Amino acid sequence: MDGGSMTKPWDNCPFPKIPEDKRLIGSRRNNPGGVCSCCNVLKKIDNGIYQLCSSCSSKYRYYGKSCEVPSCENVSDGSIGILAKRGKKICNNCYQVWNKPYHVEKDWEMFIENQQTWHTRPDPFTKALEAGLITAVKNPVKTNEIAECHHCHNVMRITGTKYQLCGTCYPKLLHLGESCVVCGDPASIMNKNNMWCGTCYPKKSKYKLTFQQLIEIRNIKNCQICQKSIYHQIKDKNGVVSTSACIDHDHDTGVVRGIICANCNMMEGFLKRQDNPDEWITRIKAWKVGGTMGHLNIQLPNHVKTNYGRDVTGGEE
Repeated sequence: MDGGSMTKPWDNCPFPKIPEDKRLIGSRRNNPGGVCSCCNVLKKIDNGIYQLCSSCSSKYRYYGKSCEVPSCENVSDGSIGILAKRGKKICNNCYQVWNKPYHVEKDWEMFIENQQTWHTRPDPFTKALEAGLITAVKNPVKTNEIAECHHCHNVMRITGTKYQLCGTCYPKLLHLGESCVVCGDPASIMNKNNMWCGTCYPKKSKYKLTFQQLIEIRNIKNCQICQKSIYHQIKDKNGVVSTSACIDHDHDTGVVRGIICANCNMMEGFLKRQDNPDEWITRIKAWKVGGTMGHLNIQLPNHVKTNYGRDVTGGEE
């Protein structure tokens, strides 16, 4: 049914052309209106040749043409419209995603990859149903009603009424078994056509980053100020996530400047709050050169150690 990549507008329109002497005269905005040849409703006419309203015109302009997003199976059949945007012919559904600020600056290949992820995503609760963790409730309660969760069996406010799940169990089971697009950890959130874990999604939201940018950030292994090694999202034996990498951003503009360690991030914040940060830098440099307790006439023992067991005097045990 596809009319080919060189299809011109209206090449395959199934409606007969209106004789020239019977076509409505006037611009799209000022025409007197007429009965649309498709929906048979009295409306302003967008296309006078076939006498179609704006809604029907968008559905039949590229009739028979397939969406150029490979993973999308939509074809303009009168129920779905194909649009010509930025040199591509795509369905309205895909265009609505591509036209968002998140995608508007991205190249076509990146958008295609993102749509592939979206179109091949599993249905909600698929794996939870397969594992027998949930079943549909015959007499569901109303949303936000207090009742027993059918998964954890705690009496709580119900978020998912179909399976009667509380606000804690609902996100856990909604995309059970899916992985975060950034770090690969179990995902619990779907946003911008991608799966996110509870750690990566807040970063994406706070700093207005794409998943590609967050992946680039995770590949940075050294502080961009002091060059010390940093790590991203490691878990201890109790499953608690920690990180030594900080996303440094301009608090006025929101622009992300780079990735730095916690010490540099704290120092940068401290200096920013000072009236004369250069003076503090000068003091620190001077202290490193001549900062001793000699002027207090204090004699350190031969074997003074820090809490980390480091011998600051250079002596031996």
